[in-house]
Amino acid sequence: MVSARSDTTGLVSPAPTEPPVDGAVAVAAGDLRWQEAARCAEVDPELFFPAPYQSARAAVAICGRCEVRGPCLAYAVAHRLVEGVWGGLTARQRVLLSRARRRGSLS
Repeated sequence: MVSARSDTTGLVSPAPTEPPVDGAVAVAAGDLRWQEAARCAEVDPELFFPAPYQSARAAVAICGRCEVRGPCLAYAVAHRLVEGVWGGLTARQRVLLSRARRRGSLS
C-alpha cells in the first residue's frame, strides 16, 4: 500500500460502530479475500491517507458504499493500524472504538 501519513482528522464522520461479526471472523481466520472487493481498490490510495488537517470525508464516503466495510474495519482494529481510513473510520475513531470496546460501552 502507499506510504501512510498521520491521520489527525476525526471530526468528520459518525460515531464508531461495530463491524459485522462475519468481518471479525474473516480477519481472525486470516482471510484477506475481502480486499479484492474493496471500493478503495478502485481509487487513488492517497485519498485514504490524508495529510494532517485535511478532511477524510471523501475516503469515508467511499467506505460508506463499500460492501466489505466490516471486514476492513475489523482488520484495522485487530492489527492496530494507526494511520489512514479503514472501514470508514479514521485512526482516531478506531482508537475511540477500541477504548469503548474495552470499557464494554458497546454491546
